[in-house]
Amino acid sequence: MANEGYKTAYSEALAVLYRRGKKIGKPVCSHDGFRYCQIDDVPLRDRDILIEAWGDSLADEIIREQHELEGPGCRECDRLWEKYADTLKRYLAIFHQKRQENQQDSSLVRRAMDIRNRERKAVLDHTAKHQRTRWLANLT
Repeated sequence: MANEGYKTAYSEALAVLYRRGKKIGKPVCSHDGFRYCQIDDVPLRDRDILIEAWGDSLADEIIREQHELEGPGCRECDRLWEKYADTLKRYLAIFHQKRQENQQDSSLVRRAMDIRNRERKAVLDHTAKHQRTRWLANLT
């Protein structure tokens, strides 16, 4: 499914929801880099709209095809995800160890949690850049 195919699928999903009597707003890009559209006054992202229209399975297939057509993965995304996964493993190990030692309010746990949150934010910020780029490309 080419980019045009994704645009068509998204538009058709909105049309399906409209025909079901849903109130459809105008799609907008948010500061988090995702596109949202108000459906019955609830902001939904693209995937949520596709799910609402056709269910999880078809929505996942449409999104997966779109991602496959975007080319090979981003090395920076891969690096950030690996770093986050390692940080998460360390945090969980420290958390479980301190929990077994009955030290719930450990500064080591809080520090590991802060590091984990920072790495997660790096992943989200980088992903948002991709989303903004895609959204801007869809405007043209």
